[in-house]
Amino acid sequence: MQTRNRQARLLIWRAMARMGEFTVGEVASVTKQPYGTVAKYVADLKTWDYVTCVRPRTPADPDRAAIYRLALHTGPHAPQPTAEGMADPNLDPQHLDGLTRTWLAMRQLTQFDSPTLQSLTGLKQQTVETYVSKFLRAGLVAVVRPHHSGSPIGSYRSYTLVRNLGPLAPVFRRDGSVFDPNAERILSTTGRAS
Repeated sequence: MQTRNRQARLLIWRAMARMGEFTVGEVASVTKQPYGTVAKYVADLKTWDYVTCVRPRTPADPDRAAIYRLALHTGPHAPQPTAEGMADPNLDPQHLDGLTRTWLAMRQLTQFDSPTLQSLTGLKQQTVETYVSKFLRAGLVAVVRPHHSGSPIGSYRSYTLVRNLGPLAPVFRRDGSVFDPNAERILSTTGRAS
């Protein structure tokens, strides 16, 4: 559920950044997200001064929707509301989810293995290996040096990123497809646009 909320917020955040001025209804229509989800996120962003109201809804004209503008655009990752306030991964990378931390680490390295990614992301090795295998199946990374059985302890498979989609990590969907939020399109399992 939390991953789905993050994905929804990312779509909403990107739409608001592109649109300039917007109404909640326009963003809901463009992103195909429920009106209530968009309204709640806009309200959360407004509370923390990320969004400002350009033209409020008035009692004299209740059918006219309020118009908003993104006042603080900190980067490509959507700020996430928390109990303590607004966690902005653009300003503090510790607020990025594990998949995104792994993606960003892979983008910075020419070659990598799971212990290297583990040390850079702070994730468990099994989690890193799960993420890397997803990227491998999607055709985004390739094996550079295979793990050799019988090799000395510490021998790991090495990988390289063969398709750098951009700063936003791909989204692995339940139906097996991969969504590229940078280009806003679905990738096939071979990493090509479908």
